[in-house]
Amino acid sequence: MSSDRLTELQNQISELTFKFYTFLGIIQRDSPSVSLDTQLNHPPDSSEEDLLKFDTQTKDFAVQIAKSSRAIHDVRYSSDFPTQSSQLIQSLPGSSSTEEEQVKEMERLEEENQVESDKLKERVDKAEEQLNKIREMDY
Repeated sequence: MSSDRLTELQNQISELTFKFYTFLGIIQRDSPSVSLDTQLNHPPDSSEEDLLKFDTQTKDFAVQIAKSSRAIHDVRYSSDFPTQSSQLIQSLPGSSSTEEEQVKEMERLEEENQVESDKLKERVDKAEEQLNKIREMDY
């Protein structure tokens, strides 16, 4: 399992992207050729079986992409069982907050960060002082 919720969501989006580009590659590779000149009456290059296989393949991939998209996007897949993706989106910090609440939270976090940064700087300064005292004792 991924280290955090955002990483899990990114992994699901990456999976969707992979499916989408694979689908495009299959369309490019397997699509039946079509004459650009509508005046000419060329027989099709693909057999009926190939066309049916291509049609089935594209429908299958379209369904997979739609399901992956729905799983990431929808609030619920069904009324009783929320999807893992939906839970991830809903559990992200700030997803249900207003912009003003998010700004206040960012300001609070910045202040907290500054306090901790100051504490760290004090500890580093004390450690450097002690290191200098130890060095003076050696000489």
